[in-house]
Amino acid sequence: TDWSDSPVYVLTAGNLGNFKMTVEAKNDAGETAEYDNDGVVVKTPCPLMFLAPRAAEGVVATFPYATRTTAATNIADLLPYVANGTEIIALKGRHALTEATVFNGATKFHGEGAPEETLFYRANNEYFRCFAMNVAGGEFFNVAVSNAFQSGSTGNALQISDGVVSNCLFANCQESSTGSA
Repeated sequence: TDWSDSPVYVLTAGNLGNFKMTVEAKNDAGETAEYDNDGVVVKTPCPLMFLAPRAAEGVVATFPYATRTTAATNIADLLPYVANGTEIIALKGRHALTEATVFNGATKFHGEGAPEETLFYRANNEYFRCFAMNVAGGEFFNVAVSNAFQSGSTGNALQISDGVVSNCLFANCQESSTGSA
């Protein structure tokens, strides 16, 4: 069967999970048949992703966020696709965080310039640790974190498990009990 004229279906980030698809096939004699198929879309780790500030000019967030012009504008959109070895480059600017960012893979997370050029800040009055890297081998560098506040736990700006933190700035970060990062 020649499938060269068949439609191509692309399922992206918003389409994770189970789906049903009906395919109509037509042979050379003009006879048609319909086939119902079940399928599943699973997450696929991306090796390199970009993150832009929410109001970044010229950026149209498009999965898999692999270029500066298709960068994600919300860090939560990247997280389902992070795995061991994923590199995330945060573009220069102010990045608002509205919830904790937890990396569950040995991620290389960094700003594209000097730390003061890529700022992450807690944008609401909720208490949360800004960043957590829960797998050994993560890297966190060239970013600034401000206004972090964690209540009742240790650490507030960054918690990292056996990884590397370098060339970062932490300012106005608070913790309501003991310890901080």
